[in-house]
Amino acid sequence: MPRAPGQDPETDNLRAFGIFETSCYPKIAKFVRGLLRKPQGPGVPFEGVFLFGTPHFEVTDRNGESRYVFLQASDWKEDEVKAYLELLAVVVEKGFGESASSIWHMNLRTGRTVKHHSSKRVRGRCAEAARHYRRIFGADAVA
Repeated sequence: MPRAPGQDPETDNLRAFGIFETSCYPKIAKFVRGLLRKPQGPGVPFEGVFLFGTPHFEVTDRNGESRYVFLQASDWKEDEVKAYLELLAVVVEKGFGESASSIWHMNLRTGRTVKHHSSKRVRGRCAEAARHYRRIFGADAVA
């Protein structure tokens, strides 16, 4: 398979799995269910568009709390991660009936696991972007 210079998917995947195994997995008390193949239905409405997607899986942490896990393997800019997590928070709130703080962001490049804290500023920017998307692509657009 062709790849860009400097890319080595096999090594990158092994490194990410190793970080998950040593830094992230020990924080999980129980695997509840995978969510990637969960039917999306009509999506989650947000500012006139519909959001599709879910966290990767649901777990119970060592304190018995439900956590919705997002595994970040790619090297994203901080603003991109914040926006993605805020949109994921909308999906978790509306689609699963849980709070944004139930999202665990597991960075497979650094080994950091962070509980998401929703931001009014970021949510507002995401809402503005969704409204703009709707103006361009029309009502019932899919984001």
